[in-house]
Order: sequence, then C-alpha cells, then structure tokens
Amino acid sequence: MKNKYIFPTIALAVVGLVLLGSHSAFAQNTDNKYPDIIQKLAQKFNLKEDDVKAVFDAARKEKQDQMHDRFEEKLTQDVKDGKITAAQKELIINKFKDMHAQKLNEIESWKSLTPEERRAKMEAKKAELENWAKTNGINPDYLFGEHMFIHRGMKVWGHR
Repeated sequence: MKNKYIFPTIALAVVGLVLLGSHSAFAQNTDNKYPDIIQKLAQKFNLKEDDVKAVFDAARKEKQDQMHDRFEEKLTQDVKDGKITAAQKELIINKFKDMHAQKLNEIESWKSLTPEERRAKMEAKKAELENWAKTNGINPDYLFGEHMFIHRGMKVWGHR
C-alpha cells in the first residue's frame, strides 16, 4: 500500500520542481529580452526577433491547445466509463483553472524562497489538493497518479 503512494509523491515533487525551475529560468529572461534560441535564429536567418518569437508563440499555443483537448477528452471518456461524474469533470477543470491563476499570482513570491521553503509549500499544496479531492469524491490519481494531469493542467489552462 505504501508503494502505491511513493511513485505519485515523487513524480509530483519532480514535476513541481521542473515547473518551478522552468518558470524561474524563463522569468529571468523575459524582461524585454528573448530566449537565446530566438535571438540566434533571428540573427542566423536575418529575421526580426518579433517574427521568430511569434512563430514560437504560435507553436506553443498549438501544443497547449492539443494538451487541453486531450485533457478534456480523457475526462469526457472517464465520465462515459462511469469513473467520474459530469459534475466531477467540471470540478476538476475548474480546479486546474484556479490552480493556474494562483500559480501565476505566486510566481514572484516563490523566487525568494529557499529550497526547503518551496518543498514545504509544495507539500502543503499537495495536502490541500488531496483534501479537495477527498471532499469532492474524486480519486487523487486524477491529480497525482496514473493520469498525471497536474503537470498538463497547469500548462493547459494558461492560454485558453
């Protein structure tokens, strides 16, 4: 039984750290500067950086839209299969929207935290999500386990 929860906990921690690290790295590079790859491509092919950035942004949005569609398709199939109710599907979707908005609001404050403080905050958020899932009769696997929607959901809801 313990082994059942070890992998999801480790996976959540890794995903959280990767997301936090990627946002920190990107945030440091967004004060009117473009990531190196955009600058290099623009210089190499004598293009405007804004044009190259637009292509990257369009590709990112397309990928996020695909992820969003797969996320909703999976939830819809789970409703059809009787694994969750339509109401639970809506709760999950709305929860991920709320989590994304909260994440955007907290990005700056997380930068000043020590790794231990970040870990403690992540554990608190995990406990909060587990409690939310239990309260709503939703299997925590939708948040942490085999579906691993949390990393998808956090990215998916940012651009819809």
